[in-house]
Amino acid sequence: MNKKDKKAAFMTAAILTTALCVNAASSLDLKADVTSKEVTVDVGAFGYTDAGINKALATIYSDVSISNPDEYQLTVIIPEGTYELSHTLYVYPNTTIIANGSTFVRQEYSSETAYGAMIENIQLSENKNGDTVNNGADNITIIGGTWTCPVEMMSANYGVETFRFIHADNVNIKDAVFSNVPESSHLIVFAGVTNSSIENCEFFGYGDNGDDVIKPKEAVQLDTVHSVIEVPTLQKDLVNWNDAACDNISITGCNFHDFSRGIGSHTAVDGNQHKNVTISNCSFKNITDSAVRLFNYMDTTVSKCSFEDVGVAVLAYTYIEATDVSYFSRNDGTDAVYPESYNINITDNTIASTHTIGSSLFGDGIRVMADENKINGKLLPITGVTINGNTIGTVPAKASSDRALDRYGIFASDAPGILITNNTINYAADNALILMDKCEGASISNNKIVDAGKFGIDINSCDSVTVSNNTINESANSALAVLDSSKVVLEKNTITKSGKYGIYTTNAPFTKINSNTISDSADNGIMIYDGSNNTSATSNKVTNSPKYGISVNKSGSVTLSKNTVTSSKDTSIIVLQSPSSIITGNTINKAGKYAISINQSEKCKVTSNKIDSSKDNSILIYDGSDSTTVASNKITKPNKYGISVNLCSGVTLSKNTITSSKDTSIMVLNSPKAKVSTNTINSAGKYAISINESEKCNVLSNKITTTKDHGIFVYGASDSTVVKSNNVTSAGKIGIDVNGASSVTVTNNTVTKSKGDGIQLYSAKKGTVTSNTVKTSGGYGIWIANGADDSAISKNKISGSAKKDLMVTANNCTY
Repeated sequence: MNKKDKKAAFMTAAILTTALCVNAASSLDLKADVTSKEVTVDVGAFGYTDAGINKALATIYSDVSISNPDEYQLTVIIPEGTYELSHTLYVYPNTTIIANGSTFVRQEYSSETAYGAMIENIQLSENKNGDTVNNGADNITIIGGTWTCPVEMMSANYGVETFRFIHADNVNIKDAVFSNVPESSHLIVFAGVTNSSIENCEFFGYGDNGDDVIKPKEAVQLDTVHSVIEVPTLQKDLVNWNDAACDNISITGCNFHDFSRGIGSHTAVDGNQHKNVTISNCSFKNITDSAVRLFNYMDTTVSKCSFEDVGVAVLAYTYIEATDVSYFSRNDGTDAVYPESYNINITDNTIASTHTIGSSLFGDGIRVMADENKINGKLLPITGVTINGNTIGTVPAKASSDRALDRYGIFASDAPGILITNNTINYAADNALILMDKCEGASISNNKIVDAGKFGIDINSCDSVTVSNNTINESANSALAVLDSSKVVLEKNTITKSGKYGIYTTNAPFTKINSNTISDSADNGIMIYDGSNNTSATSNKVTNSPKYGISVNKSGSVTLSKNTVTSSKDTSIIVLQSPSSIITGNTINKAGKYAISINQSEKCKVTSNKIDSSKDNSILIYDGSDSTTVASNKITKPNKYGISVNLCSGVTLSKNTITSSKDTSIMVLNSPKAKVSTNTINSAGKYAISINESEKCNVLSNKITTTKDHGIFVYGASDSTVVKSNNVTSAGKIGIDVNGASSVTVTNNTVTKSKGDGIQLYSAKKGTVTSNTVKTSGGYGIWIANGADDSAISKNKISGSAKKDLMVTANNCTY
């Protein structure tokens, strides 16, 4: 800009310069060296009229602009006093206003007064290559002062702005107090402002015009230069309405209280983000709506701030449906370009308490969200968000209606890749932490959650989320819930005293639940439910569940491995209506009922588990769990059966070791085609193996030592069963007893030291007893008793029987 152009611009603007209407008279010292690069004006006399002060200030600006158009620095010192401003004070470039100890009171609108903001930077016209370019005054500093409206103005039915800066660079406001504006007002507006700061200021006093709804506005608003409706300046004809957003703004050390909103924006232009915004070391108290509202921001940090009694502490979003009327198309008509990462960092803040707005809106500590925008129908996910090191909720909950947080501690939706780490969340009325919709790739780690009103952590409709190393205590519902999500990883979390489940998944396929520690849940420790297919739970430690330790229900191909489940009051691991599941390598102690129950779940595999001291059966395979395999398990001291199979077909029980069952070690009931092979059974309290009402079973190569009753008992309609190559020692009664089952084959078995008969067939027609070795029986070696007609006995080696080695009392037998 040449000197002539700049002088014309300044002179035009100077006419608009506001007077300072004062309460006392003194003198105005206009002595200044206008040829110097630094000019100081002490406004020390107030006997001038408004017109006189305007003329004096205009002269200073004009003379300075002539002398040093590009380099001057003007400092205006305003003495202590109370000043009534009846017009906007327009500030020129390179100006510092020092107003320490002064109070400035805005006057009402009047028919004679056109009033914008109390202070606004002048808009200048500049000639560039023959074109007129409008831009705002830069390099402005305002230090001190109390800037306010009279109390009676707070009920006015119009909005105002205290400071407004448009298209300005290097604006710095510090050590000032801003207060008392009508409803729908802002205290400071930055529109298209760059490289600027607000430091150590206080903001309070939001009015009420008396209608039914209070319209919320920000104390400090960052705005885009979109239109005079959004930025209502009296300089509208000089403003370049180019949709410029703010960039490199620092707001630090400020105190916001008793206002509608603290810092942020309620309007946005498609694709034009406020950038490089830092909000730090500020305090917010008694904020009815959102304290910090980041609408369409990027590269922004909110850190080391404190919040108390706010509607939501930090709200960050790209777009939500409720903002339709505040989200604008670009003035130049070009298509928006959206960032790959918004890079929002919310760190090291303390959020003491929140409240809902109206009946149910917000009440969250931190809320991050997005939606499909109305401009092009595209989802604008809010990527690159980090929430770290915050303390959220510091007031202990006395009752469900008196919690620190009226709703969520942290809420995020449509925030892929969000990182939520090292936060402490206490006393949320709802979920402490929730991800809702399309937060794929999110990571939640090292958070501490206490006394959530519902879930501790809730993952809902978000895939590929990792939740790790969190501590969750005393959630009213489940501590950790995954709903309608896939490929979620839950690992190394510590969960105590959840009000329902420790971990809960529903319709969550391919979830991985690894190395979590869960104790004292009010219901199941882990609940894998309804469509959580292909989920795995590995190396978890579950203690003191009042119902099930781990429950799998209506979820196929689930794998439970290497878990330790202790002191469940009911079943330690239950699988219901969940076919092809694998339960392997688990350690189960002191189950209150069953250690493992497979119910209505075909083709499952129960292998290599270590089970001790179950109060009922150690393993129950039940009701349609056909073709299930139970193998290589080590079972000690079950209070009833070691393994029980009931109402299933084609089950295989092999290579299990069962010691000290108080009842039968292996019970097969109403379960045809079972294969019981190569098991080792010691000290059975009743039978070692019982096959009851189960046809076509195979009992093969089992090693049985010391039973209180029969070693192997084939009973009822267990027809066509084969008992082969078993070794039975020290049965308390009969070594192998077949009772009521026809066409049973007993072959190649070794039976030693039975207290009763070695082998007995009773009411068992068409049996075959062949090639067995029977030694030292306390009764008969082999007795083919009454009703075992048409049986064949051959090639048996019998010795040392207390009675006869072979006794046949049945009819039509061959031997």
